Amino acid sequence: MASVGTYDELRNKSDEELIQLFDATTQKTEVGLSFLRDELARRDSERLTRQMRWMTIAITVLTAVNVFAVIFR
Repeated sequence: MASVGTYDELRNKSDEELIQLFDATTQKTEVGLSFLRDELARRDSERLTRQMRWMTIAITVLTAVNVFAVIFR
C-alpha cells in the first residue's frame, strides 16, 4: 500500500500526484458503502454549487437592470 507521508508532504503534492496515489491505493482497498454515499453527496454538492452560481449571476444581472430602470425612468 502506498504511504501518504506527513501532512505537509500531502499538502505539497500536485493534483496529478494525488490522483496517482488514489488510483494506486484503490487497487488494494475495498470500498465501503460510506465511500459511495460520500461520492454521491459530493456530486450533489457540485451540482447545487453550479445552480447557485448561475442563480447568483441571474440575480445580479436583474438587479443591475432594475437599478438602471429606476435611475433612467
